[in-house]
Amino acid sequence: MIDTLATFILPSIEDFHLRAYWQDIIALDHAVAQFIAAFREPPVLPALLWITSLGEPRVVGALLLVACLVLWLTQRKYAIAGLLASSLGAAVFVTLGKLAFQRPRPLEAVLIEASYSFPSGHATIAVAFYGFLGYVLIRCTARRALRITLLVASGVLVLAMGLSRIGLGVHYLSDVWAGYLLGTLCLLVGIALNEWLSARGRIVWNGTTTARRRTVAFALVFAAVVGVLIHASTRSLATDAHPGRLGKTPSFLLRA
Repeated sequence: MIDTLATFILPSIEDFHLRAYWQDIIALDHAVAQFIAAFREPPVLPALLWITSLGEPRVVGALLLVACLVLWLTQRKYAIAGLLASSLGAAVFVTLGKLAFQRPRPLEAVLIEASYSFPSGHATIAVAFYGFLGYVLIRCTARRALRITLLVASGVLVLAMGLSRIGLGVHYLSDVWAGYLLGTLCLLVGIALNEWLSARGRIVWNGTTTARRRTVAFALVFAAVVGVLIHASTRSLATDAHPGRLGKTPSFLLRA
């Protein structure tokens, strides 16, 4: 009799605690979103928009192509496997997550986004793609001080991209954290794959390459950086709402 009652009662108790847990997360999400919206100032928005542009699909796609070419030119072509596993895996899981949860965007959103809110694709790709680039640079560097600098720089970029999404009001706090977790999972898979290939001698991180290949690789990186800077500089916000609504429910539109 007791076992029968436990069969019905315990799942109900667990379900109750789970629902209460999610309600707490949702409440925190809305509280943070409203707090950010109340103190959002127009001068900060261009900087947030510039940072968030680094996570746009066309920007990431172009940089992914450049990264693959640079790895191939510098005799590290097998490292492309880990990069693609991390980046493309992140894109697939983000798409599936958005379709599964179908969470609407916050009402305080500054930008208009067509996709669902959970999880944050920008936060995911920040870890899975930019984090992986940081890993590659660290593996190619012998000096400890430079490795630490690259690690810190990668962490700051990842954090900034996630915070920019919250600052622009297009994501809730839990969206970004979920994106970080998902991106970390994909990043670890990509790193594990590359370390396995490295252990088998497929990847030589500190190998040498010809001066011509290094020049072409440098030119590609330089062109990519300039292209990203130009693209980011073209992003702007058009104010379609009364300025007095900025601290409440701003309705800025992204001008392509």
